[in-house]
Amino acid sequence: HGILRERFADVLTDAVRGALLREQGYDVEVVEFIDSAHTPRNSLIRAVRSGQSTKDPELAGLLEQWQVKPALAKLLEAAR
Repeated sequence: HGILRERFADVLTDAVRGALLREQGYDVEVVEFIDSAHTPRNSLIRAVRSGQSTKDPELAGLLEQWQVKPALAKLLEAAR
């Protein structure tokens, strides 16, 4: 079941990255940019600066539910 764990980790990582970007004031889209027949890792996170930083409830939920503490979140918090 290692492949399932790896794919789940990829999806969770992208979800956390998107939520962190939203907290920093970006509008975020996650899109498929290469057909999955060619590569299993084909997500593109597209973000456009839109305004003020806000708390994203999705991020808190993800971090709590999966008990993860991403280094990027720590770095962004330290930079505030």
